[in-house]
Amino acid sequence: MKIKASLILISSLFALNGCRTAHANPDPRAEAAPPAEIVSEGDVSIFKVDHPEQFPLIAATAHAAAQRAPEKDPDEHRATKAGASR
Repeated sequence: MKIKASLILISSLFALNGCRTAHANPDPRAEAAPPAEIVSEGDVSIFKVDHPEQFPLIAATAHAAAQRAPEKDPDEHRATKAGASR
């Protein structure tokens, strides 16, 4: 019992010490996102195709969409499935 308790204590101390030193002095420059790169695509109104009759233009219309079912937690299904097999 003493060996088990001492192993738990030693491993806890290593874990706490590792967590503390890793985040002691974070560098804000290292954590910052890289600068955004803007790529210019040009004027889309000059786009041409060989056979425009193959690509008809259709006006966009609004339509009512069905209401989505609420999303379930995937772990909930696993827990239910595992609980039923016991």
